[in-house]
Amino acid sequence: MINLHVNNGMHMILTISDSGQLINARSYDEVVEQLRATSFDPRGSVQEFMDATADAVKLHSGAVVSSYDAEQFITDLVEHRYLIPHD
Repeated sequence: MINLHVNNGMHMILTISDSGQLINARSYDEVVEQLRATSFDPRGSVQEFMDATADAVKLHSGAVVSSYDAEQFITDLVEHRYLIPHD
């Protein structure tokens, strides 16, 4: 598992691999919210977004992405290079 070390007061900066867009967030939940807001269809709940994204990743690459919680979801997207962390 990849640990992105998100703690109080720290920022996590990630790049969306397809678009090159930067996400700057303080928590895994905030990353998911920003991803959902920039998605093709930002309507629906965060859980629906994570489920749909996990399904799309599985269809696109065969990779399994957990949609159980925001931390595991983001960790899996980083592991499969859909998000790229910055130091």
